Amino acid sequence: MLFLVLLALPVFAQELCLTVKGSFPDPYARLVVTKKLRETALEAGYALGCGPNARKLELRAEVNERPLVVSGLQRVSTYLLKLTVKTPQESFSASVPYRLAYGGEAELPRRRALEEAFRRLKLRLLDYLFKLKKHEGSPKADREG
Repeated sequence: MLFLVLLALPVFAQELCLTVKGSFPDPYARLVVTKKLRETALEAGYALGCGPNARKLELRAEVNERPLVVSGLQRVSTYLLKLTVKTPQESFSASVPYRLAYGGEAELPRRRALEEAFRRLKLRLLDYLFKLKKHEGSPKADREG
């Protein structure tokens, strides 16, 4: 049954040409944010592609980290990770504190903080994409042609 739904998705779903731009501290952050934004668009019922009738949507994403706590040895031990996603009409952001790991954990707390920040934004982004889909006939400025 799931196979039939996935097979029918490209036929009935509106095509969305999604472009993600922005500033990221490293390639992993860019990969995760881009992947999660594409997954969110798919969950909203869009088919991803840049065909002639595709709706164009450019999202600007930014990941910032700010030190929060300095240890007694004058080393930063806790950071605040802020993820911001801007659409042409709205801006969404979420902040998550995380502690730097010692030893074998390395980047894991930072990666978990990035995942958590996106999880906090996901419902608002889905709501935006549903509203965009609902009004797909009215604004034609986002279509080329």
